[in-house]
Amino acid sequence: MFKSLKLKVVVSFVLLVIIPITISAIFLLTHVKASHVSHLNIIHTQMIKRVSSEFENYVNYNVTQMQQATELQELPYNDNRLLTERLISQLMFNNNFDEIILLDDEGREKAHVHRYKITSLIEHKNYSKEIEFLFPKLNRSVYYGDVRFIEETGEPIINISFDLSDPKTNKINGVMLVSLRLKPIWNMLANITVQPGQSVYILDSNGRLVAHPNPSLVLKNINYNVTFQKIDKGLQDEDAYIKYQKVNFGNQYFTVVSEHKTENALKLIGRITIIIAVVMLFTLSMCLLLIAFNIRYIVNPINHLSKVASEIEAGDLDKRATVFADDEIGDMAIAFNNMTEKLKNNTVKLEEFNEGLQKKIKTEIEKTRRMEQMLFEQKKFADMGQMINAIAHQWRQPLNNIGLIQQFLCDGFVEGDITAKEYQEYSDTLMNIVQEMSSTIDDFRTFFTTDKVKEGFNIINAIKDLLKLTSAQLSNSNIKFTLECDVCPSKHSFSSDLLNIECSNDKITIYGQAGEFKQVMQNIIMNAKDAFAERNIKSPLISIFVKLSGDEIIITFKDNAGGIDDDVMPSIFDPYFTTKEEGKGTGIGLFISKIIIDEHFGGKLYAKNNDKGVEFIIHLPMSKPELPLDNA
Repeated sequence: MFKSLKLKVVVSFVLLVIIPITISAIFLLTHVKASHVSHLNIIHTQMIKRVSSEFENYVNYNVTQMQQATELQELPYNDNRLLTERLISQLMFNNNFDEIILLDDEGREKAHVHRYKITSLIEHKNYSKEIEFLFPKLNRSVYYGDVRFIEETGEPIINISFDLSDPKTNKINGVMLVSLRLKPIWNMLANITVQPGQSVYILDSNGRLVAHPNPSLVLKNINYNVTFQKIDKGLQDEDAYIKYQKVNFGNQYFTVVSEHKTENALKLIGRITIIIAVVMLFTLSMCLLLIAFNIRYIVNPINHLSKVASEIEAGDLDKRATVFADDEIGDMAIAFNNMTEKLKNNTVKLEEFNEGLQKKIKTEIEKTRRMEQMLFEQKKFADMGQMINAIAHQWRQPLNNIGLIQQFLCDGFVEGDITAKEYQEYSDTLMNIVQEMSSTIDDFRTFFTTDKVKEGFNIINAIKDLLKLTSAQLSNSNIKFTLECDVCPSKHSFSSDLLNIECSNDKITIYGQAGEFKQVMQNIIMNAKDAFAERNIKSPLISIFVKLSGDEIIITFKDNAGGIDDDVMPSIFDPYFTTKEEGKGTGIGLFISKIIIDEHFGGKLYAKNNDKGVEFIIHLPMSKPELPLDNA
């Protein structure tokens, strides 16, 4: 994936060290934050439960005390003066009440007292339609009104009303309205021990601040709507952790809120974050130093070794690796240098050995070339003997004819019975015979030409030239032959009577030495002739087929001599291999033929058996092959 070792080291540290440390730090920070928030939640929950309980106890205690006082004293409802005195004594006894109003069962005032004001009885003031009167009378329960603030002092007061019933008859004698002061709650909140930045306060059902450790905030008539128990804008529009709980008093409720400024609440988390960040930065710095150390003392020396190895591979055997340190890599560099030195020495020895080997190979090649040349010369002389024998067969009949004609002419001349016309006819016949014999000499001369220049020649004409030289010898052995050309449009064939007809089709022209090609043809034909004689074939036949396939000319020689044994077939082109009796074959004919076709003509020669005999198949390219011209 990565080819650079340096990059692999960096990526490995990032994947295996830096990323895990970063993930661990993030996980730790998240866990610490969650734990701290959970701890804050517990602290604030306990705090608001405590304040809610004390606030609820304060209200319920004062209401219960007032109810019990009215029941125990048996208020004189018919004596207004005495009733007023009783209420004043209650007001003096409990400083938490600011005002008391007593209503009869019709909702009219019967007594009215105030802690700081002198009030006069308004007998005709009727509360019969007010909720403060109707609710306790109808429901026989305590009614809690809205919080109101005294204009002079700004102190919050809640109006509370409850029914006055006769314990004996359970008859409602009236309703008592009291104004309970909430200012004592301020002191209670101020005396609660809280954490820095934390404050606990109380809101009424309308969101108005009614109690706070800082009274000045209550006097500012602040309204605050708390809806979420999370980090939000606090009472003074500052980010804070908010926790609240509602306290229900019948039809009325209050909200006790614990607010903790985030800068104080999350201060510990901030410190822990800084500590973790410092530890991470220190760890990452150590990782970077470790990466730099590994790159400098491990990666760079290895890269140096790799670079030196590349230069040595390029052929600079004098290059040596630098030993940076006395460690494993240094030992490897020393071993590498020793190996390079041995390689250099071995290379020198190998070059010396190769030089000697090249000389030996050159000598052996020269010997082989001379041997092949000798084989060619031997084969040429052997073929020359065969051709002379063929010419002897070719000339036997013409010489007999010349002798007969000469005898006839002598007898006619002596007896005087030959005419001039007959003499001219026999003279012309003698001249034709001499010309044919002269043509045979020309064919023999061109067959063994030593010219090494490659020229284009017609295959059909070359084969016919050879057949003209060997036709008498083949005929004497009762061997028939056919030559068929599938390339020419007429698909014509040649017999012994048509060998003098020239073929002008340039599609069957190949490039090389015609004499060498004829030599191959002669070897194949003579081998077939020997096989016919050895196996005493009654109707021997040699068939030669020429056809075109792509850019190749394919020549097929077939005979009906029975074929070649399968165990012998792979060796027929080996030098000095022969199945003939000693003295009847050299074993180099097919070997030379293979060299001529494969190397001199750039073609291919191979053999295979058929149902009647053997086939020698020759593939010859039509283009000029880039091959050596000599035979060796």
